[in-house]
Amino acid sequence: MSSIIEKIKNKRPVLLCPHCGNTAPQQVEYAHEFEYTEVIGPEEEDEVSIPAYYFLVVCATCSKVSLYSNWDVADDPFDLRLATLFYPTTKKFSSVIPKRISKAYQEASRISRVAPNAFACMVRRALEFMCEDKKAVGRTLHDKLQDLSSKNIIPPVLAEMADIVKKLGNIGAHADETNVHREDVEVIDDFFNAVIEYVYVAPEKINKIKKKLTKKP
Repeated sequence: MSSIIEKIKNKRPVLLCPHCGNTAPQQVEYAHEFEYTEVIGPEEEDEVSIPAYYFLVVCATCSKVSLYSNWDVADDPFDLRLATLFYPTTKKFSSVIPKRISKAYQEASRISRVAPNAFACMVRRALEFMCEDKKAVGRTLHDKLQDLSSKNIIPPVLAEMADIVKKLGNIGAHADETNVHREDVEVIDDFFNAVIEYVYVAPEKINKIKKKLTKKP
């Protein structure tokens, strides 16, 4: 058994599993030490090597595997709560998207597998933030989405998609026999990302292309 495993074999860190969404013990099954090399200097003439580690863990709840990495120079390189998750990869929003929208979505994503109702409510909240950011007018979220459509900020088909997300969010917020199901989560996720892509990401890409074209002789 490697010296790395010896150091952590009695540790079962309790982490949020990116697969099942449960906070559960993660059994470290394998650890690997390697040298991370970075080229530095004005002319990229120097190399710096930093010892680092990979940790392969298995969730005690769903038995699925995750891969973490940490630096040897960290305060505690064997504390996986501060390590970087390499697998499964997590979805990252573009920096052009307002922080409170991306934060609301990231919080929703963490619970999508274990609490579909709460996920739908939180994505609906992210849509509210988008409407506020774009100065939408209206009494209800539906009215605000229609207002954005009338201003061509979002096309009618995306306004309809966003309204579906809003309705599913309403279902999740009410304690009755109707629930948001796990298959609905994927629909909500796809719809929301399509709206955000159109409103924020696509315009930014277009602006970058226009700037490149204006610089050409």
